[in-house]
Amino acid sequence: MSRRLRTVAILAITACIGACRAERAVNVPPLPDLGAMAAPVQQQIREQYAQLTNGTAPASDRARAGELGTMGVLLMAAESVSAAEPFLTQAMALDPGEPRWPYYLGHLSRMKGDAEGAATHFQQVLTLKPDDVPSLIWLANVTLDQGRADAAAGLYERALALHPGLFDALFGLGRAALVGGKADLAVTRLEAASAAEPRATAVNYPLAMAYRQVGRVNDAETRLRARGDAQPPLPDPLMRELAEILRSPVVYESRGDRALAAGQPAPAVDAFRQALALAPERRAIKQKLATALALTGDVRAVTRDEMMQIVEGHGALARRRVRERERDRPEVKVDPAVRVAPVLPEAVLGEIGRERGAEAHAVAAFASEVRRFLGFCDSSHPGDSFEHGH
Repeated sequence: MSRRLRTVAILAITACIGACRAERAVNVPPLPDLGAMAAPVQQQIREQYAQLTNGTAPASDRARAGELGTMGVLLMAAESVSAAEPFLTQAMALDPGEPRWPYYLGHLSRMKGDAEGAATHFQQVLTLKPDDVPSLIWLANVTLDQGRADAAAGLYERALALHPGLFDALFGLGRAALVGGKADLAVTRLEAASAAEPRATAVNYPLAMAYRQVGRVNDAETRLRARGDAQPPLPDPLMRELAEILRSPVVYESRGDRALAAGQPAPAVDAFRQALALAPERRAIKQKLATALALTGDVRAVTRDEMMQIVEGHGALARRRVRERERDRPEVKVDPAVRVAPVLPEAVLGEIGRERGAEAHAVAAFASEVRRFLGFCDSSHPGDSFEHGH
């Protein structure tokens, strides 16, 4: 082929690729009705959609897949399942080597009750990442839902080999044995799962059924009375990403809760501040922010507005304590307008556990600073009121 013909061919191919990309940009699925979603979530979804439809050609199919996939994940997180699916399907078609898109499609199928479709997508993930433990667990779960106990057990075993002691694998092996008619084995495995996580009440019902099948009626009744739904979450980075992708007060509040539970008050403060910015009327968030701020012991980090929010958030608890004091000592008449102030720092601190000696100094310093900041009355100024303190 001559150089001129090669040049013409290359130009034609380039034009074809450009046309294909332009056609893909035109075929972006429409957005669903966003009216029922929170305003920050609507804005976030519209911003991502504008990026998809702004007419700018992406650098590659993989970049385009990333834009489409992110759009799908946003809609999925907003519980718009049917609207999310076409975005994720296109993302998977454009970038078939990326495991995130079939993984999320597997969960979409599972949410719709399509166990077979979910299994297909989770198997696609495992083709790309054979050692992906969350995909093994989810594939095992939907396989068990289809009644294929032996196949599910094999998948749980693979997950357990990769992550020894994983509750979901232990629990799954017990359930698979029960579904497969192996009651003795089910008892052994479910007891092992219960021993590994004693607070996992979800184990109790299937274990009760296994006890009945082996004739342990009294044990079955005990487990039935204690049945529930609690179990530890599966370590699942992609589902965590899904849970945290939205700019929602619920997302930030949950993030703060996790930080507090992990003993990390500073990240908790950041998360609760973000939650409160989106939902300034939420009293529960104000109370949690108060607790996190108290645990940091860094009063300088507290803004005046936040201090006022803390006071507002704990006002009801303070008033309740005033009522309790009046009930316990009826001979002492307490004016809530005056007497809220001295008990409020305790309310601000909440139930953060004054038994924690290591935090006692920080707690006391914070309480003292709250009193100073708000100008609260003391016994030498009984005429000062709560409103005057403000």
